[in-house]
Amino acid sequence: MRLRYLSVYFLAVFALPAFPSLASSDTALPLKRVALSSAGVGYFEYETEVDGPTTLSLSVPRDQIDDVLKSMIVVGANGGAVSVRMPDNEPLEKGFRDFQFTPAALKSPVSLLNELRGADVSITGPRSIKGKLMSVETETATLGSGMGTQSRYRVSVLTSEGLQQAVLQDVQSLRFDDEKLRNQLNHALTLVAAAQENGPRRLDVVLSGQGKRQVKIGYVVSTPVWKVAYRVQLDKDDRAHLQGWAILENTSGRDWNDVELTLLSGNPIAFRQPLYQSYYVNRPVVPVETLNHQMPIVDRGEVNAAKKQRVLIEEQARQARQMKASSLNSGQFAAMPQASAASAAEREQITVSTALAPPPPAEAVENQSQIVLKLPERQTIASGQSMMTPIIDSDMPAVRHTLLNNNRPVVAVEIANEGKTGLPPGAITFYDGSSEAAYLGDGQIGALPAGDKRLVGFASDLNVRIIRDAPTTKEVYSASVENGIVQIKNSVRQTTTYRLKSLANEKRIVVIDIPRQPGETLVEPKADANSVNLIQNGYRIRHPLAAGQEEAVDIVTESVSRESLSFEQMQEIDRDSLNYYAQTIVQNGAIDDETKRVFSKISEMRKDAIDADEAIAALQGARETIISEQARLRENLGQVPNGSDLQKRYLKQMEQQEDQMASLLAQIDTEKAKKAKADAALRDWLAGRSK
Repeated sequence: MRLRYLSVYFLAVFALPAFPSLASSDTALPLKRVALSSAGVGYFEYETEVDGPTTLSLSVPRDQIDDVLKSMIVVGANGGAVSVRMPDNEPLEKGFRDFQFTPAALKSPVSLLNELRGADVSITGPRSIKGKLMSVETETATLGSGMGTQSRYRVSVLTSEGLQQAVLQDVQSLRFDDEKLRNQLNHALTLVAAAQENGPRRLDVVLSGQGKRQVKIGYVVSTPVWKVAYRVQLDKDDRAHLQGWAILENTSGRDWNDVELTLLSGNPIAFRQPLYQSYYVNRPVVPVETLNHQMPIVDRGEVNAAKKQRVLIEEQARQARQMKASSLNSGQFAAMPQASAASAAEREQITVSTALAPPPPAEAVENQSQIVLKLPERQTIASGQSMMTPIIDSDMPAVRHTLLNNNRPVVAVEIANEGKTGLPPGAITFYDGSSEAAYLGDGQIGALPAGDKRLVGFASDLNVRIIRDAPTTKEVYSASVENGIVQIKNSVRQTTTYRLKSLANEKRIVVIDIPRQPGETLVEPKADANSVNLIQNGYRIRHPLAAGQEEAVDIVTESVSRESLSFEQMQEIDRDSLNYYAQTIVQNGAIDDETKRVFSKISEMRKDAIDADEAIAALQGARETIISEQARLRENLGQVPNGSDLQKRYLKQMEQQEDQMASLLAQIDTEKAKKAKADAALRDWLAGRSK
């Protein structure tokens, strides 16, 4: 019986005309093995016995061809060649490249006729016309009795008797006389029909090996993600019975009859790639190198022999350079790879050769990337049906805790996986094994490796109250001098208080998860294996809470930033930065006496240098002003008469300014000396602190 969807089994196979010596299978390949992955793909493997050279056919849905091309394996070639052939998937425009018309011409008779102007046609109807097609024009005709208008198409044909016309709606037939053109039209319509078909594509697996042998064909295609759902029955002795059920669907389009079924849980890299699509590389267009046109020779008269010889040599050198450049360019063009012109028969098929070793047998184990769960019995699932089957059944430790989740206490169970393989992620339904009201709640668990634990919440804890106070922040500064460099440490401590109150009649373990910022460490409570553990992006803190007790738990985290100030960097500190260190850190910061002395001494010694820098800047400004004024006076002196009163006045001003300039230079030297003394004192003090 043939099935509608052919992605996961092989049809009856016929001998290909191109391979007349190859035998063909007359039955569908049986599906033997199915492996469903949580990545949304499935591996399907078929197995049959063949004898000698054989061609097996496979019909694959159009949307799965890319996956089949990417993943198909063929095992059992027995040393012979293996190839897979299928129809080409070239774009429709490529199939029309040898035609006299484009795909757009087939949208309507008018479009086709206008693209084939000049073709020989024969028209029969009210009158017969035979000649060359000129054009088709649209005209509007008025209907009688007020019936409105109608668009008509008038065909113009150039005949031996002149130009003749016919209305397209009135003709009985219009025939192209050229048989080649008629064949092109038939072929074009076939291509259009094939391009519009979304049905399956036939793949022919050609085996040229000898003798009887088992052949396996497998590939990976998209499938629905299989799911797992757990049931956990909690006992009083901190133990639980866990049962996991797999839910899967058969949407392959064919029945799975007595197949080996394996479930894979992991996160493999799975992607699609359009391998069935044709690709072309855009190559640069290199222009053909041509020589420059020779200009007419114009006689400019004679020159002496020596000059004529130099001109001749220069002309010969120019022509040699030109010929060399032309040769190089033509050589580069000839060396470019040329696309081979494949024949039409070659374009109709793609050949993929493959010969891989058989995959390792599936086992109920956990490898580096996924959990492999092989069902113990063969399964039968009809097409379009779903199945739920148990895959895990075991006892394990399960300790109840109270978990603080979004400031709300939740009853949670810490499950430990004592098995040899990991557990896939899935939903959990919790039951109480000692109560008639058995249902407790639902939870969710991620992948649980062997030997690991997970905390799963399933209901609100009504017997524990937790209040989280607003966090408080405290900054602590400290400083030291090492190798002449001031090391500044800024510690920011954040304290959050959790107030716990138990209304239960038994002891509880309260679990608090807090986030952890980059560079942040936990100060309190002190870390140990029983009370504090690292989790992803945070800390997990366990605190015992006695029955009926009320306690406060302080959680303190610390973030530390460090800053180094060398002597050169301290020389760049301006007054604003100095005030920041003096006021923000020394006066307002929480620092010890030694750190305060370090900052106070640095501020005091650096203040003298800053005062000197500011004084030098002010003196330099005054000096620049005098220099500018003297330039003005010199310019004015050149404009006044010698010995005039105004000249004497200008000269006196310049004399006074020279005295001021000398005084400013002396003051600048004094301030520079003060700055050098302050810098030396700071350097010596830093060096002394480093000893």
